[in-house]
Amino acid sequence: MKVLVVEDEPLTAFVLKDELENAGHEVIGPVAELGDALLLARRHRPDLALLEIELEGGFAGLDLARELTRLDIPCVYATAQSTLARANSGCAIGYLAKPFNPTGLAEIVRAIEQVVAGKFPTALLVPPSLEFFGRLS
Repeated sequence: MKVLVVEDEPLTAFVLKDELENAGHEVIGPVAELGDALLLARRHRPDLALLEIELEGGFAGLDLARELTRLDIPCVYATAQSTLARANSGCAIGYLAKPFNPTGLAEIVRAIEQVVAGKFPTALLVPPSLEFFGRLS
């Protein structure tokens, strides 16, 4: 799976990239700015975007999620801003609550893959830190 990582905290970005690549995913980025993320998304057409809501000193991640939704790129917020994530659920399929255990990221992405494919993820794959928005079928 091609995953666009949008994260402005360098250590978190490195850990996300490392864990995703170790699980066999192709990582696009990481990037920390809206413009860079859009450029990479248009160029590489990722299967999924993991994005932080708080970027560029504001909530640019929400603007990015709206743009990626228009490009039919599914988004999952990776953020500590749970209230804001839920209030903006129309542009994402769910959110991953920070802090989360990075060693479980492979299972998290497998659960997200199932949802993107229109399947209900098996209960064992959905950790408590991952919340899906809307109804899953």
